[in-house]
Order: sequence, then structure tokens, then C-alpha cells
Amino acid sequence: MSKTLVLQPLPGIGDMIWHLPHIAAIAAQTPTGTVSLAAKPSSHADQILADAAHIVDILWLEPHHTHGPLGFWRLARHLRPYDFTEAWILHGSPRYAAAAATAGIPLRRGFGLGWQRPWLTHDAGLATADRRMLSDRKAAQLITRHGGTLDPTPRFRPAADERAWAGREIGAMDGRHVVLGIGASQKFKQWGIANFAAAIAALQQDHGAWVHVLAGAAEKEMADSLVAGAPHPERLRVHLKQSMGRCAALALAGDLFVGNDSGMLNLAAAAGARVVGLFGGSPPLDIYPDLIAVTPPDGHVTYQVDRMDDITVAQVLAVVERAWRQPVSFSRRDEMA
Repeated sequence: MSKTLVLQPLPGIGDMIWHLPHIAAIAAQTPTGTVSLAAKPSSHADQILADAAHIVDILWLEPHHTHGPLGFWRLARHLRPYDFTEAWILHGSPRYAAAAATAGIPLRRGFGLGWQRPWLTHDAGLATADRRMLSDRKAAQLITRHGGTLDPTPRFRPAADERAWAGREIGAMDGRHVVLGIGASQKFKQWGIANFAAAIAALQQDHGAWVHVLAGAAEKEMADSLVAGAPHPERLRVHLKQSMGRCAALALAGDLFVGNDSGMLNLAAAAGARVVGLFGGSPPLDIYPDLIAVTPPDGHVTYQVDRMDDITVAQVLAVVERAWRQPVSFSRRDEMA
């Protein structure tokens, strides 16, 4: 058990990927080089950080820890038996800082904006002008103000057995391999079945490509429809409900990943794959060196305003053809063997 706790309560897979550098940087400042992590199950932190030597254990933040007026008290009761001496709160809500204080954690660091500040023991938080920054930028600012250093690029390395599985899935089939991430956490991030179907048809007919579809349980029906409508269904593989590591490894083993702004896109980019991301309802990510962002032709993107259909199939295919010719900055393809 580490004596340092990091609370990262944002719920998404992408949220956890974004904060990997910050969690590692905090661990590097501790005497043991390790931390305990409090996260929500929907982040899949257990899979993403399964092989991280700096993570001692993961404490799940369940809904009763975070919802309702007594949520902070229940969270404090959950944390108290661990006898943490320090907590880093990578979130702006006062709830988590209040829970850490009520749990008796003597040192508490956080963004320190608004009502969170009175619950913290260190003043090196953020300025009021930083309030509108994204959470990962706030976390980086917090760490540097406490004397830490970090490379802000998230990096995720699939395990050896996951890389071997991906190599077997792709290695026996000649030709180009495109991995599609068709899932999306919100409708305004979903390119849609018609667009993906048209892209698959063009990839297969014009480029002879193999297409690998990553799908969760929620996308099974969509994936089945894509198979049924593909001009060459024998060259389309659906990979349903695979682990985080297998999804990242498959993207890395392929020639290109194309997908919605999603957890799968973040996994692929953090693994070092060549990635084309579709951003019509959320601002393009700028933290990955090998991610090419595709937006509506006029370039205007507003969060939660759905313009995914304004991204044309022809536009995406033009970017795909260009991406195939570009080198990858920090690819780990040499590790796939």
C-alpha cells in the first residue's frame, strides 16, 4: 500500500489515458516511487494500468461515493482505513478534497479553485485564470507548481501477450490493414453507420484493404450491419469486447487506425499507432504526435454541437491516403514481435 493517493475521478477511458503522465509524475515524487489510485470503474484503470510498476493498487469510486449530499462522507469512510499521508486531487470539485480531509489525510494537494481551496493544505494550486483549462492541462500545471516534471504525451504499452495476439490476427493476411474505432460515448461524437460503411467500401474496393472493426457490446448491432453491407465481408473482421490492451495492440499492428473521438482512439494514439481522428462535436486532441485530426471542412468545432455528418467520406479517405505516407514519431512496431 502506497501512502500517497491520487484521485482521478473522471469516468472515461480517454480521461484515464490523458492522466497517465500526471499519475506517473506524482509517483516519481514519492519516497517509494508508487501511488494508490482512486478511479471510477468505467475508466478501466485496472486494465490500462495493469503493468504499471508505480501503481500499488486501485480503489474504485462507486456511485455512492460521489453522489448525493453525503457522498463525500461515504468516500471519506472508504479512504480512512488506508492511512494515506498525502492526496493529490486531479479534479476541481471540493467534494474529493473534503473527503480526503475528513478521512484524516494530512497533506492534500489539488487545483484549489473556488470552494476546493479551503480543504487543501498546499497553496501551489491554480490561478483563477486557469479555471477554463482542460483537466489534463490543470493536472500538468499543478504538478509543475509543486516542482514536478513530466512529458505530457500519454503513452500506453500493451502487454507482450496482447501484442502477440494482434500480430497473429494481422500477420497472416497480406495487404493494408485499417482498424476502425466505431464506438463513441456521446451521439455528437459518432460518425455513424452510413459513413463508416461507405469508408469500408472505398477502403476495400480502391485499396484492397483488410478492415478490423473494434466494437463494444453497445456497437455489436452496428458492427453486424457493417459486415452485412461490406463489398468484401471476408476481408472484414469484427473484434468484439476485447481488452484495452488488445485494442491498442491491434491498432498498433495495423497500418492505420481511424475512429471517433473515443477511448479507443486515445488508446491507439497512446500506443504509438498512426491515427486519424474524427472530430465533429468535440475539439481535436493535440497531445498525440501521430494523431491527424479531421474536422468539418470549415474547421469550426464546438463541444457538444453535432457536426459529425459534415465530415465527408471523401475528406477522410484523402487524409487516410496521406497518413499512409507519413512516418510515425514514436511507434512501437518493433515491439510487436
